[in-house]
Formats: sequence, C-alpha cells, structure tokens
Amino acid sequence: MTTSRVALRTVVLSFLDRLGLLIAIALGLLSLVGSGGVERSEQCNGIDGAKPQMALHLNAARATDRWCGDAYYAKAPALKWNNRLAQAAVAHSRDMAENEHMNHVGSDGSDFVERANRAGCRGEPLGENIAYGYDSSEAVVYAWLESPGHCANIMQPHATEFGAATQACYDTLVLGRHRP
Repeated sequence: MTTSRVALRTVVLSFLDRLGLLIAIALGLLSLVGSGGVERSEQCNGIDGAKPQMALHLNAARATDRWCGDAYYAKAPALKWNNRLAQAAVAHSRDMAENEHMNHVGSDGSDFVERANRAGCRGEPLGENIAYGYDSSEAVVYAWLESPGHCANIMQPHATEFGAATQACYDTLVLGRHRP
C-alpha cells in the first residue's frame, strides 16, 4: 500500500471513529428525554446476542492509544469472550432490571468481584461498566469511551477477557484477566 493510501485510510478511519462517537452521543442525549431522567424503553437491544459486535467495538477501542479523561493509555491487547464473566454480567443486569436501580453494588451488597467469583470465574476480575438504555453494543461502547472511568476500564492493559449482557435495557460489561 502506498504512503498516500495509508494516509487516506488513516484519515477515513479517524473520521468514521469520530462519526460513530457523535452518533453514540446523539443517541445518549435522545435517551434523556422524559421526566427529567432516562426514559425507559423496552425496545433497546443492548448487547445481548451481540458477542461478536461487542468484541469488535471493544477491541477496536483498545487497538489505538487514547486519552481517558486526563489519563493516557497505550493500545492494549485484544479481549476474548469469557462465559463466566458473561454469567456475572447477566446476573448483575438482571438484578438492576428487577430493582430498577442502576448501581455497581448489587441489591445483596455484592460488587463485581463477588459476582464474578459466584459465576465461577477462575481469573481475576478487573473492572465493571454499566449503562442503561442503549440500543446497540456500538452505542454503549462509545458512551463508555466518553466517560473517563469507564474508558479506563476498557483500556486496562492487564485485561484479557470480558463478558457482557443486557437485561431490560440494563447493560453490564465485566473485564478480567485469565489465570491458568
């Protein structure tokens, strides 16, 4: 590939990345319509059934250096799906949906480490991102990348695996590190 084609490809990919970010922000703003908060929508598809798309968006984010607020993160290795982390994500999304309360602390007082251990995770849970009302894995990942803490979780260089789920529009992403 010639230098000019590489430069053009870089410009186009940068433009598409920014366009996707603008779309995610617009979707997030539209979800804030209603009684002063997030309007509950039963039509959000979230991230369930979108394992390949979630991996694609997370790994695309990790493939480039980025700033998460004031913290700089170098590109990080690709993440792999982990069914046990996904079970922890399902349990927490279900708990948030049943209690209509978005919080990193479960209704039983548990945190993401306890939930991952309950699901049989053999590795090390490293972080959790939650969200409400997004209609695609792309939209929720871009929203998380705009939040310094959520972005930092996604960019953790030690994370090697993830699991994710949506229940009634409540999204949960759990990141971890595999241990043999």
